[in-house]
Amino acid sequence: MHDENGNEHDGSFVVPTSILSGTGRSLKRSKSINNSRNPWIDLSPTPSPEEISSSHESSLPICLRRSSQWATLSPCGSFEELPTELIYNILKYLPLTSIGHLGQTSKDMRNILIRWTGTSRMQYRLMQTVLRTRLTSQKTWNGKLSLPSELHIECQRTGVLLKLLTCLFPTSQRLGLYYQLITEVKRGILERSPDYEPHLIAANAGIILHSMISGWDKRECTKVYSLLCQWNNIGSTLADYLKNPISTNANVERSLRIYLRSLFLDFAAPCDRSMWIGIVFDCPELSDHQDLAKLLLLLYAPLQPGGAIIWDFFEEDMEFASYTEQYKMLAETLAGIITPARKYYSPQQVVDVIQSLTGLPTLWPTRSAAAFLLCLHCVDSKPFITYFKHLSSNSHMGMAIEVLSNIFYIASEFISAEPLENSGISYRSVLNLIRNAINCGWSHDDRQAIVQEMWNEIRELCVNLLDDAVLIGNAEELHNLMETWKEISIQLTF
Repeated sequence: MHDENGNEHDGSFVVPTSILSGTGRSLKRSKSINNSRNPWIDLSPTPSPEEISSSHESSLPICLRRSSQWATLSPCGSFEELPTELIYNILKYLPLTSIGHLGQTSKDMRNILIRWTGTSRMQYRLMQTVLRTRLTSQKTWNGKLSLPSELHIECQRTGVLLKLLTCLFPTSQRLGLYYQLITEVKRGILERSPDYEPHLIAANAGIILHSMISGWDKRECTKVYSLLCQWNNIGSTLADYLKNPISTNANVERSLRIYLRSLFLDFAAPCDRSMWIGIVFDCPELSDHQDLAKLLLLLYAPLQPGGAIIWDFFEEDMEFASYTEQYKMLAETLAGIITPARKYYSPQQVVDVIQSLTGLPTLWPTRSAAAFLLCLHCVDSKPFITYFKHLSSNSHMGMAIEVLSNIFYIASEFISAEPLENSGISYRSVLNLIRNAINCGWSHDDRQAIVQEMWNEIRELCVNLLDDAVLIGNAEELHNLMETWKEISIQLTF
């Protein structure tokens, strides 16, 4: 790895020697003195700092004047008389929020605390918090990962502490201090608990990172992505994954998914998530729609208990409600990628992306594609409308009827499986979807034919479900479908 001047180094971050020096009096910015706005030039002698200080002191009441014993103290105050080891021992008993406030009292104290964050004391403190938190419920990582509140808050406070201590540093040095801390903590955790789950370590790192960079603009966040990809070798790993068939190397795919999701996507602030989606999916390794679709599936396909990705999840004969979270995250991310406000996608490109996604690793069944399109419409109706305009312009009426019929049936599963406010799918959203689909350029006769054929498909499906209910005794699916039909019929009357 090479630095900005072309010198080779091993990628580890080294705190500048000016900070590590014993005096701790470095990193002081030179302040430019603005000229007075008075057009006249003052030729009188400039008073010395001592004269200014004495003049200011004499103008204050006696009770507010400093005694002579405090006038000569350094910016660090009486703390300069304390040995460094004693200061470090005091920090052991302070909460991280108080340490952050202490670092804002002076530059010298800030430099002392920066040196402390690079010692084993700070690393051991975070490592012990991670190890003593019970994480038995997080052995399987499917969907969005959430950590216990105690650990989550401690990681957030660690990120805020790094943010406060390094607010005057360049981006590369700020990230270097973060990377050094995370690397040492990870090494210590694996030494003490070799079976500790990698995705949990990455989750801690992601929370600390986004707490530290909260409020940064896109230009700085792009630097963050580039540097962390370089230090973690993500770019070359992603390039190797894209040029090979999927499921070639399960360990590489899992580690790539952990890094990209935990570091950049899962723990980003809601207001920054669209920005990070744009940064991750605008990387130079993605050359076409096929690569974009492969990366989407890598990040959001469901996982087996052991961590392997279920690439053929759309082919399994299971209830679609089991994968509601995966379909929703796929739809949300795809809608964020093709948002015109960030990067313009032509209608044909939108269709190409949807077709590439629903064609990996093999062509999805119509029911799986319908489930994805249903979630996509709930997030953003524009890509869905664009896709159905493509079907109408190419006279694919049969495909449109089959998709709408399956959406109607799948919606009953989604709605019955989760509370409406959590799933984002409601009877009103299904009704709006059908209206948008039949008003995408079809002729009057085509619209009537689509509606008629769709209801014929639904009636046939109801007959089959009724037979299953009589023979097997399970009428739940029939009840859900009829409930959806009833609610939409009520909506149509208004």
